[in-house]
Amino acid sequence: MAYSKMRGPRKPKKEKVVEEIVEHDAFQEQGAKFFETLTEHPWFVGGTVLAIIAITAISLGIASIIKSSNDADADVYSHGLQAWAAFQTESKDDAAAKEKSLQNIIEKFKVSADELAGTVEGDASYLYIGKAYYLLSKCDDAVKNFQKVQTSSLSKELRFGAYEGEAFCAYDGGKFDDAIKVWQKYLDSTTSDFYKDYALFYIGTSYEKLGNNEKAIEFFTTLKNSYPKSLLNAKIISKLPEEKKAPVTTKIIKQTS
Repeated sequence: MAYSKMRGPRKPKKEKVVEEIVEHDAFQEQGAKFFETLTEHPWFVGGTVLAIIAITAISLGIASIIKSSNDADADVYSHGLQAWAAFQTESKDDAAAKEKSLQNIIEKFKVSADELAGTVEGDASYLYIGKAYYLLSKCDDAVKNFQKVQTSSLSKELRFGAYEGEAFCAYDGGKFDDAIKVWQKYLDSTTSDFYKDYALFYIGTSYEKLGNNEKAIEFFTTLKNSYPKSLLNAKIISKLPEEKKAPVTTKIIKQTS
């Protein structure tokens, strides 16, 4: 993986460990999202399944960070992870308490982003800041942070999450045209097939919301043809026009006496 210029000396072993931690965290949350209602909320909203998986992943991440390094860098980043893990276990019924917890997450990751600028942990901090702002319904602030992740040298898992976050800010606000633009930007920005099936699915769903079923079918068909093994095909099969079946012909054999 190519990295942008880092500030100060870096420890290769530690960088690899931290990268694996943030990728694992993002990937586990993505996995939980797959089983949520795909057309309504992004992976960082989630329900019980997401919370359990996120807590497990983050707990492992914190333990790995503390075990692998005792330096100040890991400590600063782990403070934000600890705050995020604690938030996952809290009741979301108390609006004031929820807002306070999310603001605390934002502040801790802002410190991490500032002090660790140019590192994997620093760039990853912006994803959590964006997620927290999203949950506070402050999409303008969320998008600013998601876009910082999109242009970083972080792994494709984390960058996909940032595109997804920006897209759902638009989607939840009924700005389906803007959501389509973000997903298309993701498709144009990656040369791998990583989560392209999800981008195609969300674009098709957004066109459905706009009442443009013809364009929706176009993207659903591309999804089906390009990624025949995608789990999303089960969600679109009923939306595609039935394939014309070849007429059944009967061959008549003349019997001779």
